Amino acid sequence: MPALLVKNNRSVSDHVPILLLPKDVDWGPRPFKVLNYWFSSSDCMRKLKEVCQNAPWHGDVGYSLLVKLKTKKAFLKRWNREEFGNIDTKMENPEKLVDELDTLGIARELNVTELDLKRRCQAELWKALL
Repeated sequence: MPALLVKNNRSVSDHVPILLLPKDVDWGPRPFKVLNYWFSSSDCMRKLKEVCQNAPWHGDVGYSLLVKLKTKKAFLKRWNREEFGNIDTKMENPEKLVDELDTLGIARELNVTELDLKRRCQAELWKALL
């Protein structure tokens, strides 16, 4: 079976993750994830409770849970964009810079300015993740 090798950005890790995927398999959409910084906002839990209470719950318990989870997911995606902006876009530039500096660091030793830039980018990534 043919495979595809994907090198991911290392983000804040000291390892470069690689992913080996079969070319002909579509795994579907990316799973939903919860970001820790959402809970730094005092409004988050209150708004989530409101969304859950206002969600329609017709039918059996399983269907009601499904509707509530879908409603929460849609709310969190919208609220995240409005409250914090697009975190993936914010992280993209520092990740690319760290990756470029890592590649450059293999060819030669990084100077003080480049090392400082790399540290600042890594700190920015940590801040965005936490």
